[in-house]
Amino acid sequence: MVCPSAPPKRSRNSIDVPKKICVVVLMWKSPPVAGDQQRISASVFIFSGNERDSTCKPRATYVFCSYQREPDSFVPEGTLTMLGKNLVLLALLLAAPTSPALGQNSKGLPSKKALRNAKLASDFNRKVFYRNKLEFSYEVGWLPWNIPLIFDVFLGSPYTTWPLKYTMVPNIASLRWQVDGIHGPSVLRGSTDFTFSGSFTAIPSGPETRYAAFDFGIRRNFIQPDWRVVPYYEMRGGVGDINAKGPDGVLYAQGQDLTFTYMMGSGVRYDFNPRFSLAAGATYMHVSNAYLSQPKYEDFGINVWGPIFGFNMRLGKQKPSSAP
Repeated sequence: MVCPSAPPKRSRNSIDVPKKICVVVLMWKSPPVAGDQQRISASVFIFSGNERDSTCKPRATYVFCSYQREPDSFVPEGTLTMLGKNLVLLALLLAAPTSPALGQNSKGLPSKKALRNAKLASDFNRKVFYRNKLEFSYEVGWLPWNIPLIFDVFLGSPYTTWPLKYTMVPNIASLRWQVDGIHGPSVLRGSTDFTFSGSFTAIPSGPETRYAAFDFGIRRNFIQPDWRVVPYYEMRGGVGDINAKGPDGVLYAQGQDLTFTYMMGSGVRYDFNPRFSLAAGATYMHVSNAYLSQPKYEDFGINVWGPIFGFNMRLGKQKPSSAP
């Protein structure tokens, strides 16, 4: 049996090659029949394995009738040994083109799966989006457009805006925690962020002048291989304090200081490198006291939307990206 030593292991996404090739040669003599010549026959069995499999599996079998002689004739010393070596060499030459290495197609080229894995492993975004990455984010919005509460249709409230119009300018400082790596099929491929935010919102238009809140949010990033522009969708909710003017007799103003907020938006993020990125999108913001001020003071709420812009910076050192 001949077992050449195995080549060095390759990286996870390299093209697989056989780890070992084992050749077993079986030789035997067949007795002469009716004075016929005696025949010496051999069978050659070839086994191969790869770096992920420690066992050898059958790859090809060759049977040769290679030597014949007269009965009781003298066989020169070393003839059978030389015959065995020749059979091994011939079998290896024949076996080589019959079965491509693992990770290759029938033409000996890399398979589609191997090429895809190699491409995904070199994806730039795996240096940007990976599990347990932390980022600092700062966002500023300008929300001048007043709309009805988007959930009015489910609450039985009139789907309308109030005569008092607001403009909200949220300033949001956040800690973003990437809770997973890049995964998912097709257009849903991406990663998920949890966002913990403190916000201060200036109110240049409206009876109130400021609103401060703590928010928790979830963002889904939709990531395609090597895209630096990454679309996202996010939702946030929290609790805050506003200097309500409803108790002062201002019609359509907020009924109490303790309020709740809900934000929902979408946009794109551009990654300059694994550390810094910018984002731009549109967001909807709702502020109300969840009817806690009623019946004493009406809860009119605030519903506005507009553009928002952000800056993201990685915290700490970059961690090794993980392959898919």
